[in-house]
Amino acid sequence: GNYRFRGAPDQRKCIEKIYSSNDKNFKEMMQSLSEDDLGELLLVFKDEKGSNVVMDGYRRLAALKVLHNPSLAPTESLKKFASKVKLDHLDFDNLQAQTSNDKTLILRTVYERHGAGGGKSRIDWPAFGRARFSYENETEDLPASEWKLIALLYALEQHDPTLSDYLDDAKRYKHEVFRRIAAKAIELNLIPESLFSVRNKKVKATEKDALNRVHLLCKRIFNDIEHDVIGLSRKPKSLYADA
Repeated sequence: GNYRFRGAPDQRKCIEKIYSSNDKNFKEMMQSLSEDDLGELLLVFKDEKGSNVVMDGYRRLAALKVLHNPSLAPTESLKKFASKVKLDHLDFDNLQAQTSNDKTLILRTVYERHGAGGGKSRIDWPAFGRARFSYENETEDLPASEWKLIALLYALEQHDPTLSDYLDDAKRYKHEVFRRIAAKAIELNLIPESLFSVRNKKVKATEKDALNRVHLLCKRIFNDIEHDVIGLSRKPKSLYADA
């Protein structure tokens, strides 16, 4: 799936999340598709059941789906725009894709496109997307501070599903700020070490009371991050994340 976003319950919600993350870029992509083609091939993993799972190219595919079916557009203005665009040069039922049943190969290609950095990335992922991808697919050996952070965010999201949209919104959630604060909170035992299973690299399912307390703490931190009470710049009216 797309590592800039968490999963969505259905196709319409997935398109809505992708659109809301950068509505201007989404519309520009629709315009580009109407004038050209898909560009870089979609990356598709064919699983053991024979199902095709798109691993890369979600933005372009979402934009194309709206062009093909304007009723999927998350706003009326986008629906009107999509209705006026002609797609005679693209066959929606026969899109070109790089397909493989070797998931390791597909994941390696996804990482080279977006997460590798150092000049390899074509469309760079934010820090949260790269860390999430590495954690889920074990593309690199994450230090304890990093896997604990992602494990904590996953556990919080399962505990409180309303956090999903917040964590997907780079304008509201600033991963680097939270990473520094969470590391300090673990060091001070405000987020207890006992919460984590080192063997499984996950938050322990049995630590429900501790997770409830950490959830309340993190909700306050998220709110302060969103409203610039805490940040990476030393503004007069905000706290520095390392303080």
